[in-house]
Amino acid sequence: MTDDGEIRVLMDGPDTPRAPGGRAWRRRGAALAAVLMLGLLAVVGVAIRDRGNRQAATPEPSAVAPTGAASSAPALAERRTELPPRLDPDATTTKPLSGNPIQRARLLLQRYAGLNREQPVYALAEDNAWRRIDVARILPVTDRDGNPQPALDVGSLSADGRRAAFAQRDEVLIVDLASAGVRRVPVPGFNENVLWLGDRVVVHQENRTYLIAADGQPVEVPGPGRDVVVTETGTGAGMTRLSIDAEHRPVLRPSTAAGPGADRRVDGVGNLVTWESPGWQRGSVIARAALVATGTVERPTAPPTYRLVLVDTASATAHFAPDAGTVPLDGAQLLGWYDANTLLLCVEMRRVVVYDLTTGEPAQVTTIIGERAWLSVADRH
Repeated sequence: MTDDGEIRVLMDGPDTPRAPGGRAWRRRGAALAAVLMLGLLAVVGVAIRDRGNRQAATPEPSAVAPTGAASSAPALAERRTELPPRLDPDATTTKPLSGNPIQRARLLLQRYAGLNREQPVYALAEDNAWRRIDVARILPVTDRDGNPQPALDVGSLSADGRRAAFAQRDEVLIVDLASAGVRRVPVPGFNENVLWLGDRVVVHQENRTYLIAADGQPVEVPGPGRDVVVTETGTGAGMTRLSIDAEHRPVLRPSTAAGPGADRRVDGVGNLVTWESPGWQRGSVIARAALVATGTVERPTAPPTYRLVLVDTASATAHFAPDAGTVPLDGAQLLGWYDANTLLLCVEMRRVVVYDLTTGEPAQVTTIIGERAWLSVADRH
């Protein structure tokens, strides 16, 4: 949102297919999925597994290696950051949050052990000590069709690292990490994913979007919640949405509090099949992961590829980030910006890397020990 209160909104065309990058993002439009399936079967004889979209990407159980399995990705150069080199909340030093609140979390972590299995959520404090969030029972959730997904979303941790939100059936849990308090906000229905916009929480359902204000009151708002972009400040009444239109290109639609404006097509990229992550905005640039068709969306010649899309909202132009090919990014979780020229990703649910947008080269920051895991990371500034 601009200083004068303008709300920039990127709107969907017909139901956009979703991929494994983000829970709500994970639901493909049935028609487009069928086209892709038939096209690939006819051309290359491969089947595409369904890749829906609840905060960009829940892997299928078959895609997850057993406990202790080594990463198949090649070794990378290492980069020292404020994060520890190993993420292992199962160590004996982990304490319950209820008796050991923290002022701020660097990240949240929830291990994968089957989508129907309840798993604790851990918070990494600024001193790199772990806390187990025990002040509320955080259950796996499903969409209206019964498809299970984890409670931890990539947008669950607020940018300031002080609060955590979790979508649950008929409610949203908001945990204050400093007081170890929990607030239950009634939001009837199948709540699929959440993300923070400053003090507000966006809640996505299949056909509805709610905005929980700082006072805790949920209000239904128009447009798909899965496409709301996480902005640096998240203040005011505005929000940004980034979607894919019927021609498989991003569309920018400026709006004000009074209502939507005219569509602005984003030039520079096309052939987008689905988003694989939420969008993260820094300055005027939105970063979002996408699946991009090989050939065309209607006539694919090979499975789609995972690419990072950078959209300049000021000029309504976009380009793909360079990819040095050092590590396979398919299914990677885009965690947000690390700095002005670097993104933070989790590869194979096991390795956190920084991704240089100038060279396309990743460098390893930390490794998840034991079972693979989902993450949600606070802003560094």
